[in-house]
Amino acid sequence: ADHAVAIGVIVVNGDVSFSGDRLETGRVGIWLERNRGGTIRISNPALIRNAAASLVAIGNASSIVVEELVIPELIEGVIPFDDRSDGADAVTRIGILLLDNRSVALRNVSALVNPVELAVLIDRSGLGDAHYDGLDLASDAAMAVDGLEGPDNAFRIGAMGGVALTGASGARFLPAGDTTIPRGWLRVRTIP
Repeated sequence: ADHAVAIGVIVVNGDVSFSGDRLETGRVGIWLERNRGGTIRISNPALIRNAAASLVAIGNASSIVVEELVIPELIEGVIPFDDRSDGADAVTRIGILLLDNRSVALRNVSALVNPVELAVLIDRSGLGDAHYDGLDLASDAAMAVDGLEGPDNAFRIGAMGGVALTGASGARFLPAGDTTIPRGWLRVRTIP
């Protein structure tokens, strides 16, 4: 109960991969933040139940590849952003939340088993924020999506800073509209 996330990959410069990890938690499942290079590859994670979001990626210069992910059962919860962020106490229920990343590829992500209103929400409108000092989020920026499954209107996109979606599933993304997209770093807790 004292942990904010099940798996966190934070401030790493290099390749990271995990596959088939079984995660059942009342918190955010996977958190990727401020990683500075290489590739983070998530393949076929066995997400059972999460709260607020199954995967949050914010401010990464590393390339992020997510393959064969089934959005788990999601309960409403608070994404554990620090208190400096707007919307830090907002209750959410989002499958995958991608904020201000350099390069992302989603392959075969499904929200058919456990439908949610927001299966994938992506946005790059916070790139000017001072949080990102020292991160290369502009060069080689790309977003590729293939094999997305889920209800109509479940895939939303905000400002992408000139980055085009490629792949057959790119057309499934609709404008995020007035959806509030929070910003901030992981709220760190001291574990006794």
